[in-house]
Amino acid sequence: MKSLLLFLTAICLLAPHLDAKAFSRKDRRKNDFLKAYDVENEVELRLSAEDHTARGDFRGAMRRYEVLRRLHPKNDDLVEEISIILAALEYRDGNLSRALSKVQAFGRKYPNSPNMTKAIEIAFSVGMDYVATEEGQASIFSRSRAIRAFDFVDQHDPYSLEAAEGQLAIAVLRMESHEWNVALSHMNKVLRRQPATEISARTEVFMGDCYLRMHKGSDYDLTALRQARRYYSGYLSNYPEGVYRERAQEGLELCLLRLGRRQLDTVRYYCTARKWKAAQKVLEELISDPDLVKARGEAKELLLYVQAKLNA
Repeated sequence: MKSLLLFLTAICLLAPHLDAKAFSRKDRRKNDFLKAYDVENEVELRLSAEDHTARGDFRGAMRRYEVLRRLHPKNDDLVEEISIILAALEYRDGNLSRALSKVQAFGRKYPNSPNMTKAIEIAFSVGMDYVATEEGQASIFSRSRAIRAFDFVDQHDPYSLEAAEGQLAIAVLRMESHEWNVALSHMNKVLRRQPATEISARTEVFMGDCYLRMHKGSDYDLTALRQARRYYSGYLSNYPEGVYRERAQEGLELCLLRLGRRQLDTVRYYCTARKWKAAQKVLEELISDPDLVKARGEAKELLLYVQAKLNA
């Protein structure tokens, strides 16, 4: 912000030496703007904008910054700096949609700007606010804008922690819409870019949730359940005291319950089809699995029945 103030100070110092005839129209326009805001020069206008910001009058501050930008439309450095200031003020004023639009416009025009860090910070905050405020069916626009904000962060700083948080947030939104494979693709990005980190561990629990919810019932393929088991077990093994241990444990128990039921259903099918050896093989695998405790009692009873048929 110092560069902006220095530029405006220089303009004020040079103004008396400029050719009055050549710049009369421009000067009159500038004087009209300054008079409207009850200041003598652009430095005072800049200070007035800062004062309004400090007092929480963000709209007033934005009007003053807009004037400064209009007075010097060809000064790229000045326009760039004010553009990101305006985006930040829109966010602070609670205008998430306007803040996001300004940040996206900034990214398109100044992709290599030193102010991009600030733009990413604003976009991430906008996305998190949209995620926090979305409610029920009316949240479709909030979700869409949250995804746009997080995509901006991912585009301009893909290996940052903010990008990872954004990708995980998008994954959760996609899961709420039952877009399982899309959600998994976002979570896989987190695992690739942030290995062996807290957010990577957290993502494993959400991947377990995603695979568990993908499984539609005992008559469907077991791949999703086995993947859910893998991620829940991995988290509990690596982070036995982790923040998400209860969630992972509950998910794992439900996963194992479904796995046991599915294998018992398979055995019953084999019994109906009189495929006793196939039924015996499945039951022996089930009984030997130390995690499938809840299905073991029924499995042992079925095994006795199957063995009797084999020995008959």
